[in-house]
Amino acid sequence: PVARMRSFIYAAVTSRSFETLILCLIMASILVMSMTHADMSDEFENILFLLNCGFAGIFAIEAIMKLIAFKPSGYFRDPWNTFDFLVVTLSFCFLCIF
Repeated sequence: PVARMRSFIYAAVTSRSFETLILCLIMASILVMSMTHADMSDEFENILFLLNCGFAGIFAIEAIMKLIAFKPSGYFRDPWNTFDFLVVTLSFCFLCIF
């Protein structure tokens, strides 16, 4: 059962549609981050914070899925995955601080 689940996750994370979805989410995340401006209302600031939390959660799920699919040794062999993991980890650190 574990191998079947891992195979399913591997097929998902290596699919073109998954990569396209993640790329679109990255662009949406950049758009949300660029919406920060001076004199924001508290409500707008809270919405941006919640959206950033949501994006961080989605990207963490992506990293976990890739860790399962490729196993840690394979996952961290790819420099982009290592960078991605670092960004996700730092995102959670910053979200905890603010």
